[in-house]
Amino acid sequence: MCSVLLLAAAISAAPSFAAEHRTATVWWRGVQEFGAAKIENSMSAAVRQPGKAGEVTMPAIFLHPNDEGRATATFPPLRMGVAAGLRAFFVGYVSLSDGIKWDDKENVADGARFYVTVDGKDVLSAEAKETKWFPVAAELYEAPAGNGTFEATVALATDSGP
Repeated sequence: MCSVLLLAAAISAAPSFAAEHRTATVWWRGVQEFGAAKIENSMSAAVRQPGKAGEVTMPAIFLHPNDEGRATATFPPLRMGVAAGLRAFFVGYVSLSDGIKWDDKENVADGARFYVTVDGKDVLSAEAKETKWFPVAAELYEAPAGNGTFEATVALATDSGP
């Protein structure tokens, strides 16, 4: 088993075209919203401030799955207006946590998989096999002409990997 960290940085809206000045508006921060999340199948789940991976620290969500299946943090439904020409993205980092006992013969560390789901569908998956932050991003929604509304239930999850 591995200690796993999943940093839920943000869901943001940004222009979908090339521009000289790129901007994003942050609508949701998973670390700050963690207290409202429903946790399932996790032997340990918490916010770590700081979370540490590869000696680099940042606020993080720690999810350690039970032996089988995914540890999941499901957040209350989100609703945000998105102006025409903008898209909503999930952006964050994933890693295994510093302190893994790589030489443990009984509980061999072999990595972890991370997921972001929207309304029960995986929109992002990533695998980590070392204690180093890896950036992740997924497009969630693009507003139609005349504006739109992104409404969804977002969940962050991890399993014990390969």
